[in-house]
Amino acid sequence: MCDEEKTAAIGEARAIVLLNEQGARFPVALRVRATPASKPCEFERSSVLSRDVRSHCRKVLVPLAKRMVAELGGSVKGWRLLAALPPAAQLHGEAIVVEGNSADLALCLAMVSAGLGEPLAAGLAVTGQISGGGDEVGLVRGLEHKLQLADPEITRVLVPAWADDAVFAKLYPDEYAAVRTAVKTTRRRVIAVRDAREAWQCARVPASPRAREELSEFHGPSTIQAKVIARHNVTEAERTMAREVVGQCSESLLVGTVDRPVEERWAMFRVGVVTPETAAELLKVVEQLVGHLEPGYGSPMTASIEAARLIKEAFVEEGAMTGALRRIRDGTEGGLRGVLNRIVARIITERREEVVRGVLTKMVDPADGDARLRLVRGLLAEYETLFPPEVELAPPEMLANDPARLVLAINSASNRIQRAFRQ
Repeated sequence: MCDEEKTAAIGEARAIVLLNEQGARFPVALRVRATPASKPCEFERSSVLSRDVRSHCRKVLVPLAKRMVAELGGSVKGWRLLAALPPAAQLHGEAIVVEGNSADLALCLAMVSAGLGEPLAAGLAVTGQISGGGDEVGLVRGLEHKLQLADPEITRVLVPAWADDAVFAKLYPDEYAAVRTAVKTTRRRVIAVRDAREAWQCARVPASPRAREELSEFHGPSTIQAKVIARHNVTEAERTMAREVVGQCSESLLVGTVDRPVEERWAMFRVGVVTPETAAELLKVVEQLVGHLEPGYGSPMTASIEAARLIKEAFVEEGAMTGALRRIRDGTEGGLRGVLNRIVARIITERREEVVRGVLTKMVDPADGDARLRLVRGLLAEYETLFPPEVELAPPEMLANDPARLVLAINSASNRIQRAFRQ
């Protein structure tokens, strides 16, 4: 059993919040716990959240968590919530109330974890606010202080995408610089997330069979077993369509049309002797790489925009440009060559998706939602043994918007199995 399975608990998360004592601010890890309940939202008496935070949770966070649980194939009526400070944060026995919305993301993730029966990763803490009716993770103040939290158990921190917030950089340049320094110097892995769904994918640990049994017992068999039963009602025509699509998007086709040409051009690319130290210098190198891999890509402005996007996508979990520059500076995993390797891998991934989507467009009318749904049903039924539980049990309607990802996942899994048997 891995360390995360030993220590992570379903429905538990930690939020980094700031407390004030005599004008000084210090970070603490607020422990958040959610358990499924019959009411939409109720708080345990010992919870330290203010009245405004509780109200915000009921109006914004609970509806969002319910939507996320439903999208991922679960069902829950509501939650009972606890938010408690560590004993060391109890100031001389005084009652402490946590204000602000820094715990929003932790509350949301804890509820989703409890609703799905899937634990969050051990050693994880989060901070970020969620406002309005969407799922965007908004910026919170004091990130530079929160990253200095004195807790050796915390090894990863999810934070809002502060580096992409131009308003924050313009209105609070000193604080922006302080956050940038804190991210560079912390020993923890800092992961910037844009929304609650992205945060869930970064924070989750796949559920064990026992946890899924407990979830099924709580909600009754209809939530999970109905999806398994539905697999057996797939028609042979749907299965045939799935096999034809996967056959048209074979691994050998993708390697020949995408991987090999890009890798051959990448092997001929000359990395300059000057190591980029700034964002502008790294952008210039990636622009040259894009132009080399795809001659005639477009205007210099278009190449610059594409370079910035690729860096952001390739290092989305490490602070985008900040993470790439840190790797170059520290020489981590090959330095500049390693950074460019990851960007090339990202280009290959995107080009593979384009090829598969082109095949799907020819075989399935993109405007025909029913046809896409039939294809997804066939893919899930025909190749169900290749999917993890969260995909296998997901509603086909949730996956029908992007069947290309399913096809790519099937090809990748099949290719790994074939390589294993050839060894």
